Amino acid sequence: MGVTIPEGETKQMTEQERSEAIKRQVEYYFSRQNLSQDSFLLSKMDMEHSVDISVITEFKMMKQLSADVDYILSAIKDSDKIIIDLEKKRIKPIPNVERTTLILRNIPSSATEESVRTLLSSVNVPSILAIRPDVGDNWFVTFENQESTRQAM
Repeated sequence: MGVTIPEGETKQMTEQERSEAIKRQVEYYFSRQNLSQDSFLLSKMDMEHSVDISVITEFKMMKQLSADVDYILSAIKDSDKIIIDLEKKRIKPIPNVERTTLILRNIPSSATEESVRTLLSSVNVPSILAIRPDVGDNWFVTFENQESTRQAM
């Protein structure tokens, strides 16, 4: 969830607190959790998933924190979740490129999930989040993070 600030509290924030709150709020707007249910923000995105910064300044929470575009851009410039375009007019989420799925190929079509899990546990793979068969005798195995996926290889 984004930043929750009681009415009147924004005036009592230090500049650093306000800047951090803006950064957290904008990162929340572009999070998978929010984008999965925010049809308005999605409708404002172009093909590269960027949005004009003015769209963000119109959100209720951002109005409480700051409507100053330069201040907002300054607050998010060091974000590891948001990219600002060269003209400083549009922002977009940094895509998550972490690889968490391992594809097992040429597994007999008669294999069951239990037999594939047994095979994997015999070589001490990290904890499996999900496992499912797919076409062509392939299985998709999902791990918690990229490092776990690497360990399983």
